[in-house]
Amino acid sequence: MDVNIVNAFVGGTETVISNVIGITPKRTKPHILQDKHIKFEVATLISMSGGLRGNILYSMDISSSLKIVSKMMMMAISQLDEMSKSAISELANMISGNAATVLSNFELVVDITPPSLMLAEEGKGEVEMPATPILVIPFQVEDFSFDINISIVE
Repeated sequence: MDVNIVNAFVGGTETVISNVIGITPKRTKPHILQDKHIKFEVATLISMSGGLRGNILYSMDISSSLKIVSKMMMMAISQLDEMSKSAISELANMISGNAATVLSNFELVVDITPPSLMLAEEGKGEVEMPATPILVIPFQVEDFSFDINISIVE
């Protein structure tokens, strides 16, 4: 996978999380998945078209999603209501939009779809990505974490 693509999503994540939550996320060790199926509790899917085709899946557990939304709204959130779901979706949208803007600097025009939020039933959700390998970039922010799963169709 092109390093510019990876850097666009890493940089977008660091910028958006820092600006919205006020904490710089720490990227932990990226890894490659050869399986198209990704398990999740809470996930936001954004598709890409144009100069780059594929999907970005932002995945996390319920606890992390509640902590993220609590930081965004500056108050304790204990359940994923409609406002919380909207906040999680918008965060993924901002990160993807930031990455798409950065990629345009490399003459790579990327269109993104509106985010689609998925909640797993009983904590056991699974989504099939369009292509392998899938690059998984984990991030840690204080006491919560999330993954960015990038699947590019060549």
